[in-house]
Amino acid sequence: MSVELVLTYKDLLDRVEVLKKVFSSDVINIRLALRLKKLLDFVEKELNYFDQMRLSLIRKYGERVFEDGKEFERVKAENMDKFSSELNELLSTKITYQFEKITISELEHMKLSAIDLKMLEPFIVFEE
Repeated sequence: MSVELVLTYKDLLDRVEVLKKVFSSDVINIRLALRLKKLLDFVEKELNYFDQMRLSLIRKYGERVFEDGKEFERVKAENMDKFSSELNELLSTKITYQFEKITISELEHMKLSAIDLKMLEPFIVFEE
C-alpha cells in the first residue's frame, strides 16, 4: 500500500543514521531492497538540496576565515540570529514522497533497537 510521507528536513536528518543501517543490510529480500533503493535516492536528493541551501545561508551571513592554514566559511556573530531563523525555517520545510511502507515482518532478520524502530516509524507498518 503506497502512502504519502510528509516529513521535514529535520525529520530526515534525525533519521539518516538508522536509514543507512537499514539501507546497508544484506538480510533483506530483493523486493524490499528495490523499494529501499528508491527511498534512498529520494533521501539523498533531498539531503543534497538541504546541504546546498544551508551552505548558501552560510555564504549569505558568513565570512571567509583563515585559521591554522585552513580556509573555511563561518557565520558572522552579528548575523547569527538571522542565520538561525532562516536555517530553522529550512529545517521545518515539509517534503513529500510516495512510498510503500515497510512491514515489520520485512525487517524481522535485522538487528534494530527500540530507538531505531521509533525513528523508522514513518516508514513502517506495525502489524499485529
